[in-house]
Amino acid sequence: MKKREFFLVLPKQASHLTPLRLTRMEISGALADLGALLPLVLALVALNHVDVTRVFFLFGLAYLATGIYYRLPIPVQPLKVICIVAIATQATPAMISLAAFMHGLILLALVATGMIEKLARIMTRPLVVGIQMTVGLLLSFHAILILVPPVTAYRLGLPHFGGWNLYPVFHSTNMHLLVGVLAILWLWALQHNKHVPAAIAVLAAGLAAGFFLSTTRISADPGVVLQWWQSFSWATLVHVGWIMVFPQILLSLANTVYASSDAAHRVHGLAAERVSPRSFATSIGCFNTVIGLGGGVPVSHGASGVMSHYVFGARTAAAPVFMGFLFLFFSLGLGRERSLAVLSLLPMPVLGALLLFAGLAMLSFWKNLQTGSERAVALTVVGVAVLTQGLPWALLAGIFLDLILRKQDI
Repeated sequence: MKKREFFLVLPKQASHLTPLRLTRMEISGALADLGALLPLVLALVALNHVDVTRVFFLFGLAYLATGIYYRLPIPVQPLKVICIVAIATQATPAMISLAAFMHGLILLALVATGMIEKLARIMTRPLVVGIQMTVGLLLSFHAILILVPPVTAYRLGLPHFGGWNLYPVFHSTNMHLLVGVLAILWLWALQHNKHVPAAIAVLAAGLAAGFFLSTTRISADPGVVLQWWQSFSWATLVHVGWIMVFPQILLSLANTVYASSDAAHRVHGLAAERVSPRSFATSIGCFNTVIGLGGGVPVSHGASGVMSHYVFGARTAAAPVFMGFLFLFFSLGLGRERSLAVLSLLPMPVLGALLLFAGLAMLSFWKNLQTGSERAVALTVVGVAVLTQGLPWALLAGIFLDLILRKQDI
C-alpha cells in the first residue's frame, strides 16, 4: 500500500523565524487581504448593525497577537459561513458574538482532547489540495459577483454580494465595471514588480478616485465600547449552534486548520515552524472566545489569506503587525463615523479584483499533486462541492474515495 503524504508538521529544530521587515512589499501583501475582509464586515455593519469600531479593535488585537507569535504573514479573516448566514437571517450582533464564542470553545475542546491530531491523520495531500482549490473557486466566484455591477447582477438573477449602498461613489453601471477591469489589469501588470507594490498602487488609486467623486462627510466619533456578556435562551443557543456554528466548524477544520496550515508550510518552508493544525486551532479558538465575549465578529486564519499575503509580497510578521495597528487606528483614532466615511471612499470593484487574485492563487496548489489517484480525489472534492454548494459533503466524498484508492494500492 502506498503511503499518502499527510499534513506536514516540521520537527523542532534550530529556529528559522523571520525578523520583522516593514517594507513596501510587506504593506502591499498586508493590504491585499482587505478584499476578503471588508465586504463581509461592512455588510454586517450595514445589515446587522454590528459596531465597526468594536470589530476593528478586536481584529487589531488578533492581528498583533498572530504576528508576534507566528512571525509570519498569517491572516486574520472573518469566518465566512457564520457571517453569510448572519447576513441572510438578519442575526443580531449578540447572536453573531455568541456564534464566535461557541466556535472558539469547540476548537479549544478539540485541541484539549487531542482530536485535532487524530483528525489530521485522514487529511491526506489530495484532500487538502481539493479543499484549497474549492476555496479558491468559491472566492473567485464571490469576486466576480463583486465585480459585476449591481444592476447587471439583478438582471441576470445573481445574488450580488458586496453591499452596494455602502459604496455610493460609482452610480454608473459602466463606471463600476470599468473600475473593476482596470483594477484587474493593473494588479496583473504589477504583480511581479518589486518597486511598485500592486495592492498599494491599486488601493491608493481607488481611494483617490473615491475622494474626488464622493460627497461623504467625515465627522468624529471616537471610542470603543466592548460588550462582555449577555444572557441567551436555550432556543437561541440551539438556533445559533445549528445554523451558524455547526457548518462553520466543518469548514474551519478543513480550511482554517488543515488547508491553511499546509499552505503556510508550502510557501514559507522552515520559517513556518510554529504553524501546525494544533497551533492554528488554538489561536483561532482563543481569539473567538475573547471576541465572543467582547461583542465582535468571529475570525480565522484563512488559506486564501495566506496566499493573498504571499502573492502580493508579504514575507514576515511585519504584515500582520501593520494590519493590527491599522485596525487599532481606525477603531481608536477615527471612531465609527470617520471609519465608515473613509472606507466608503474605496470602490467595491477594487476589493473584488484583490479577492479574485487571491482565489486564483489557491488553484495553483494543483501542481502539488503527483499521481492520477491524487488528482481524482482532489477533483472529486471540487466537483461535489460545486454540485452540492457545500464543503462538508465534498469532504466526505473525498475521504471515501481516498480510502478506497489506498486500499486498492493505486
